[in-house]
Amino acid sequence: MTDLSLAAQRILVQDPAILESALVGSDAMWPVGWVFPDKPGVVIENTQLCAIVLWEDSPWTDPNPHNTVEFATLVVDIWADPTRNPDKSIKLDNAQDKIKRVAKTVTENFHLVEPGVPAGAAAYLGQPGMARVWGTPAQVAARSGIVLVSSVQSAGPQWNPMSNNPGGVRGRYRFNVSYISR
Repeated sequence: MTDLSLAAQRILVQDPAILESALVGSDAMWPVGWVFPDKPGVVIENTQLCAIVLWEDSPWTDPNPHNTVEFATLVVDIWADPTRNPDKSIKLDNAQDKIKRVAKTVTENFHLVEPGVPAGAAAYLGQPGMARVWGTPAQVAARSGIVLVSSVQSAGPQWNPMSNNPGGVRGRYRFNVSYISR
């Protein structure tokens, strides 16, 4: 796993909206929600829930000669299982709708209209007026995680049906992230 995908996972699970949506699964092993760096940690087939997988793809642009900012593409895959009947047949073909609802929370965290922490922002995002930092609560407080220069959604959703789960869908979103790692 990369530092970026892990830091993004750590900041996203701090957003209470992830679990409050009742769409993203959780369990004893993943009590903060099914949000995984690099690869899925659960099987979502027949759960009627969603899981989020964050991973780093090729840089969205070449390095620049002026500083050490990195330019990564953060890919967010949201996997969704549709609402099912007790016999596991599809009751509602609503996997894409579930993905869109979860994606709103993802986008609020990763599409940064204002690169700094805005006034009135949730405490998990850090101190207002400072550059955003992705990572654990301790890394955000100590400013030792991934320091964001910018993060902008560049694509998505791209829809793909799940081959082994009738009605299941993956929605893919991409974010161009400029950051400084320590």
